[in-house]
This record gives sequence, structure tokens and C-alpha cells, in this order.
Amino acid sequence: MASGCIVFVQGTGVRLKTYQQTLVGARERATRAGVTLPLEECEWGNAFGIRVPTLSLPGEPNEAQKHRSLEHEAQWAYLEDDPLFELRLLAAGGPPAAQSMRFGHVSKADRLWQTITARKPSLELDALLGTFQATALWDDVWTRIVGDDGASRTVTALGDDTADAATAIARALAAALSSALQCHGLPALDAGDKDRLIDRLRVNWDQKVFALTGKLKAFAMGLLRERRRDWSERVSPELGDILLYQANGVVIRDFIRKKIESLPAPVYLLAHSLGGIACFDLLAEPKPPKVAGLVTVGSQAPLLYEMGALHSLKRNAALPTTFPKWINLFDQNDFLSYVARPLFGDKVEDVEIESGELPLAAHSAYWKNDKAWARIKDFVA
Repeated sequence: MASGCIVFVQGTGVRLKTYQQTLVGARERATRAGVTLPLEECEWGNAFGIRVPTLSLPGEPNEAQKHRSLEHEAQWAYLEDDPLFELRLLAAGGPPAAQSMRFGHVSKADRLWQTITARKPSLELDALLGTFQATALWDDVWTRIVGDDGASRTVTALGDDTADAATAIARALAAALSSALQCHGLPALDAGDKDRLIDRLRVNWDQKVFALTGKLKAFAMGLLRERRRDWSERVSPELGDILLYQANGVVIRDFIRKKIESLPAPVYLLAHSLGGIACFDLLAEPKPPKVAGLVTVGSQAPLLYEMGALHSLKRNAALPTTFPKWINLFDQNDFLSYVARPLFGDKVEDVEIESGELPLAAHSAYWKNDKAWARIKDFVA
């Protein structure tokens, strides 16, 4: 086996468990590609990555808020059994407004119902139903909900108070369709599917997509408050590590420097995302550690350089003569990857990787790509 090693530097938001899983997979792919240098660990997230914020978050929901949240989650369960439940809830507020009773007056509810019943499924709605495997079921579901005399009477009884009526009808259709799918042995609609269907129906009916008021809004807001902490825990590491690096990246660069200096030469750096920014900064600083080569993967270092936002090198400044040979792997589908050659000329080689993945998945797909490992093998040979 050749002497030397490749230091595997993580990107933003990665913590020990995920890093180890990625490292194991990367080592297997590297061996399969014929890379003879070992991949050495350089996991900085557990020690220097941000801690998920807790004290700055508002307190846990009180009992009343939790109760409203449970109501919201139970709402879909009610709708699965009784899709017109919400319509009756909306109509329970009392008699229609006085103006809707005047001779010859056409209420907003009447106009809404006319629009709903007159519209045939749009091309966009047909396409969406196709993704749910629900095209053949839609006519029966539509007839069950919109053809129900109770639905018609309930909507028109609302008079001019129709702020949530279209949403209630759309939700009734989504609940009924989800039940129908399950009855036919097909996957039920998940929360995202239901939201997409509801939004599409509201657009077809000339209603605003994001417009909840009254009782439906209260249900929705209760659910969002309940899940705020979970949302914060998911997004904080990715965003927080970037902000932390901008404010105090020296501790991460010093850690990488110590790792390099502890290993036998020649040392190559294989750095992903934010790890590529940290390694670039480290090697562009005065008195950099001795590195045989740098591989940046899905890196934003070229973007920050062009913006004048790098710690080590201001815009239009040349790479120092001590900077090692460098290749930069990017993927057109990875919206967090950027090319470097237009900025640094022949000091760097851009290598395009075509994962075929969607943007979020493409950012981490390099480690499963044979072309990426073949190019890394040639680079460190």
C-alpha cells in the first residue's frame, strides 16, 4: 500500500453518526475504485458544530395549545370518516348574512358553488391525480362530495361568509380520496399530498392558495406552534454551522491543521461543502500545513470568493504560490456546488459529476458515484 492518506473532511450539519455512516460507505467505494490511500477521519461537527438552540425558543406549548394541536391532527381522522364534517362546522355559526336573503341577491357562497360545480378537472389536476394513482377514483370521490345535497345546502347557507368554505370542500375531497385509495389497496395521501391537492383545487376555483381564517386557521396555527421545536432541530445544524464558521471558523481550521500534521505524508484533503470552504481558507492562509492536493466536493468556496466573503482570500486576489494542486467536483443538479476554473484559471480543474439526483439528494450523491472516485484515484496516484 502506498504511503500517505486522504483526510475526509465533512460538510455543514453533519454529526458523528451520519459522518461515520458516510465514511464507511466512502471507504468501500474508494477501495472498489482502486484508491490505495486510506481515508482518515476528520469529524469536527460533534466538537465544534453548533448546539441545537433551546433557550432562545419560546417555551413548550401550554395545555390549551397542545389541545388545539391534537384537535388539528384529529381533524383529518374525522374527515376520513365524515368528509363534510368541516363544512357543517363552518355553517354552525348561525343563519346566513342578511344581504344574502334579499330578493335577487346572489351570495358569495352561491357564486363559489357555481364555480366549483362548473369546473372540469384541469390538466394540472389530472397530472396530480396521476401521481397519486387516483385518476380512476376521482369521479366517484367528486360525486360523493360535490354531488351531495348536504354539501350544496351547507355552502349556500353560508351566504357571504365563505372565507374557509373552498378550503373545507377541498379538504373534504382530499380526505375522501385518501380513504378511497386505502379501500383499493393503494397508498393513502400523506400530509404533503393532501396540501398539494388542496392548493390545486383552490387555484382551479379562483381562490387564494394560502388563505386560512377563522376556525381552520386556529387549527393550523396550533399545529405549527407544536412542531416549531422539531423544525428548529432539523434546520439548525445546517444553517448554524455555516453561521458559526463565518463567526469563528478558526477553531475548525485549527482542528483540520492538527489532523493534517498528525498524519504521515503525503496528505490529501477530500472536503465536502462547508468542509471545502474551511480547507480552502486553511491552505490560502499564511504558513499553511503541507498538503499534497485538495479535492473540493459540492463546495461553495468559489462563490464566496467571487462575492468577497471568504476569510482567507479577497476577491481578485491570486492564490498563493504555496497552494497545492486542486480539483473541484461539481454537479449541475447540486445547487450548492460551484465551478472554480473561471475564477482561478489553470490553478484548478473542475470535474463535472452527473448524479441524476434531485437537487437536495445530489449534494450528497458524490460518494456513491463511480466517476467521482475514479477521478479522485487518478488525482492522488
